[in-house]
Amino acid sequence: MKVSRHRTIPALPETVWRIVSVAERMPKWYSGVETASHVGGPVEGVGRRQSAVRDLRWHRVDMLLEVVAWEPRRRLDLRHVEERIQGRLVTGVRNFVTSVTIAPQGEAASVTVEYRWRARFGIPWLQSLLVGGRVMGRELDETLRRLEAAALKERAA
Repeated sequence: MKVSRHRTIPALPETVWRIVSVAERMPKWYSGVETASHVGGPVEGVGRRQSAVRDLRWHRVDMLLEVVAWEPRRRLDLRHVEERIQGRLVTGVRNFVTSVTIAPQGEAASVTVEYRWRARFGIPWLQSLLVGGRVMGRELDETLRRLEAAALKERAA
């Protein structure tokens, strides 16, 4: 399953990349993320592991993420290795990946943020089908709004 959103951000792709490519900057752009840090592997590139704590509808979500695609100024894919909601391991969704794709568009950046995942058949699959697009779409819209605000602030500095 997949949900994606796109926005043209009035900042250079390099500016957007500087925001999304640093683990500790994740709270500035990723919807609901309160804290994030590098926890293993290289600081930059495929194999980096980072943790993030997210507020999802009044529930604490602890995430362990791994960079699985790294194309400087173009693409970052974060595979969700593990997620715990209120300390309980989430098992219904598999191969969840958050992708950020950046392309130059004149003096701006064309940015697509996408969630991809597989859900095992049954209740997790049905939940993904029924609410995935609507709820996750709003999350992605907010993520792009936050990313644009961060890029404009950085551009102005």
